[in-house]
Amino acid sequence: MDGKRVRVIFFIIIFGLFAAIVYSVFSQSEKASKDQEYRFDFEQGEDLSDFWTISNFGTFDNNKDLVKIKDGVLTLFSSGDDMPMMVSKPIDVPPGSVITVTRKVRVTRDEHVFAGGMAMFQTDDTDLVVKPCEDDESWGSCLGDCMALIEYSYDLFHKEKRPGKDVFRFLAADWEINKNHEIIMPIYDEWFVETLSYDTRLNRLSYRINFDNYTLTTYSMDKPAVRLLMHSYGKGDDCKVEIDYIEITVEDQTYRRTH
Repeated sequence: MDGKRVRVIFFIIIFGLFAAIVYSVFSQSEKASKDQEYRFDFEQGEDLSDFWTISNFGTFDNNKDLVKIKDGVLTLFSSGDDMPMMVSKPIDVPPGSVITVTRKVRVTRDEHVFAGGMAMFQTDDTDLVVKPCEDDESWGSCLGDCMALIEYSYDLFHKEKRPGKDVFRFLAADWEINKNHEIIMPIYDEWFVETLSYDTRLNRLSYRINFDNYTLTTYSMDKPAVRLLMHSYGKGDDCKVEIDYIEITVEDQTYRRTH
């Protein structure tokens, strides 16, 4: 093989490697630009107002005084008529992505009715604050279509449609029709880490609490965004959900292998 041909082949190889590197860098940059990450550590003075609406359960009138922040912990404390909830802004979740919510929480209840937890709704709304519902709609429907519910439930006194009495529940949207749910041993009065995720590629919900993992299959998203709801609802004098941090990520997984 003459020297000229060798140089041409060498040039083609180098050019191919350069093109591959440029494509890889560009692809990673494009992916990174699609990814989102939010973290809340609840330091004193941290502004939550551009992401969360804090209101009384069943309403959307912003009232940040319903939550207490002290020593890096936000407390949803149910007392009398005050039963606080936090509703996120709509978070874009493109096809091919995975949204993951991680929290470190501590749950306290007394011997009365109590429910707390978080839920995920798909929505085509774009406003920070939830729009008012029509008169014949329940307040929950204003949030969108519920996709997943994590509920800490203590209710020994009333007839409850949802499964279990003193349990943690992991429910998909079709839980009642298809028994699509998991019942989990409750954890009270101690800190634990929980993670809820939704994979748009597989229509799969995953929930991890400490070292236990649960998976449900749900319907596919047909709306572009997700709202999160976090709440504490109780009838006693010592019902609360304390949150040490919240981390939310949306990652483009289009080209990654599914399992």
